[in-house]
Amino acid sequence: ESVRKADLFAGVFLVVAGLIAIYVVIPAEIGGRSAYGLGPDFFPRLLMWLFVLFAVLLVGHRAWTAWRGTPETEGPAPMKRADWMFITGISVFLAVTWQLMVHFGFVIAGIFVLGVVGVLMGSLRSNPVRLVLVTLAAPPVIFYGFKHLFLVYLPS
Repeated sequence: ESVRKADLFAGVFLVVAGLIAIYVVIPAEIGGRSAYGLGPDFFPRLLMWLFVLFAVLLVGHRAWTAWRGTPETEGPAPMKRADWMFITGISVFLAVTWQLMVHFGFVIAGIFVLGVVGVLMGSLRSNPVRLVLVTLAAPPVIFYGFKHLFLVYLPS
């Protein structure tokens, strides 16, 4: 019963967060028009609508099983310390990435993301030179590729 309630709560929270992103965050952060058909906010809105759809499906499925009285397939598993540390770590990582993007742009935030993810995946130990080269080269190449080839301006 507690897992079903947690899923219902999480699903409703995700639906609300997705709708806030669609109607508040995306219009505030992504502006302008494109002369080539799709606006710069098309893909972020599409992804957020898919996010909201899946959250609604989660809520609907859990509400349906609760209404039918279907027994749960898994028992409630309490969160362990490692789970909370992982959630906290990811939250801090995303907050730092967002702040770097806002204050310093895509290239600096991309270098941070690739560096952290590369270290966590063990690339520092297995091939440190490749990690440094990819971390420093990929974000500027992506930034200028999008800017000059696709005329999509990433935060700078």
